[in-house]
Amino acid sequence: MTLKEAMNSIKPARQALRQQAKQRWDQVAKPLGSLGVLEEDIIRIAAASGSLAVSLRPRAIVVMCGDNGVVKEGVTQTGQEVTAIVAGNMARGNSCVCLMARQAGADVIPVDVGMACRDAVPGVV
Repeated sequence: MTLKEAMNSIKPARQALRQQAKQRWDQVAKPLGSLGVLEEDIIRIAAASGSLAVSLRPRAIVVMCGDNGVVKEGVTQTGQEVTAIVAGNMARGNSCVCLMARQAGADVIPVDVGMACRDAVPGVV
């Protein structure tokens, strides 16, 4: 699927479902609107997905991995080679974010958006 095809497949949120989702959450035993942004987001997801049965699966944490040149300015204590090492650890599932993601049932997807390394890092998109 191309980006244009993906964009064309997006349908507007269904306002009737938004209202139904809000009514559903207003009937849950809690003060009205007490879940704040979480409640608003669930209502938006229901309207956008076309279903009151909101599912947040599958889940993923997409980590954008890049080097921005601050090493040359002395802002960081580690060199740019560390970015590739950390990205590789994420790809293998051996990082803190991977441990937390497993607890949340989410995948970790490291993406090279400008790492300063010669070779591609296995498992990094």
